[in-house]
Amino acid sequence: MKNLLLGYKKCSTSNKLVKLLKENRIDVKRIDIFEEKISHDLMLDIINLSSKSIDHFFNKNGKYFKKNYSIEHINKLNFQDKLDLLLHNGYMIKRPILVLDNQVFIGFDERAINNYILDCNK
Repeated sequence: MKNLLLGYKKCSTSNKLVKLLKENRIDVKRIDIFEEKISHDLMLDIINLSSKSIDHFFNKNGKYFKKNYSIEHINKLNFQDKLDLLLHNGYMIKRPILVLDNQVFIGFDERAINNYILDCNK
């Protein structure tokens, strides 16, 4: 999978990540999750590549999630219903999601991303 960033142009965290990537001369295809529909296959590929549970992709700290859902509600859903929820509402997606080579970063973990970049440049 090519380098990819799922984020939101108005999100300060997504923009911090874009700045970090530019500083390290890393090109990524940027997808604004509120302007472009993420395909079922792409999201599924990212989830599978991450080797993490789909539950890690939910923005559980966001206002929209807290107002409309609960962790208990999400836990009761099957995988397909969870995927559909992520695909149909950008507010539900934890952001940013960064794919570099075959590594997936969910949220902005600056230390982990910097370490990965350093390891790749050795």
